[in-house]
Amino acid sequence: MAVAQLGIVLTPGVGVVLWALMLGFAAALSFIVVLTLPPRLAAAGDVHRMSAAIFTVQYAVAFVLPLIASALWDATGLAVLAFAPGVAATAAMAWLVLPCGFPRISALGQSLSNRSNSLPRKPAAFRSPRALAPGDQCEPRGGLVVQAPR
Repeated sequence: MAVAQLGIVLTPGVGVVLWALMLGFAAALSFIVVLTLPPRLAAAGDVHRMSAAIFTVQYAVAFVLPLIASALWDATGLAVLAFAPGVAATAAMAWLVLPCGFPRISALGQSLSNRSNSLPRKPAAFRSPRALAPGDQCEPRGGLVVQAPR
């Protein structure tokens, strides 16, 4: 988002429209990521509290930053300074997310392959070269033990 804001300030003409498109996309992406944080970070009984806190901070910042930006512009007469609070807030958001950690690319690929293993499959009798007897068990797939139909 900070790069898009700087692009709006520094690019003349039609480039401003493209940077505005990038800024809108980045803002929407960060909003969606923030919406997914409470269920990932809070205990099951505290999701509603964390959601309330996140929404309070998010909407308060969305209200206060334009006020600060317009006050800077009015006080200095420089339109460029109107983007300074947005760039600072973007840098703060990036700094605050660093302790959360990011999955490695290989771990992400493994996670996606595990997710595809948990999709509905044919019964075990149709997957294996030999039919299973009632009560036999297959190897676990995606954390589930599949039993032959009785």
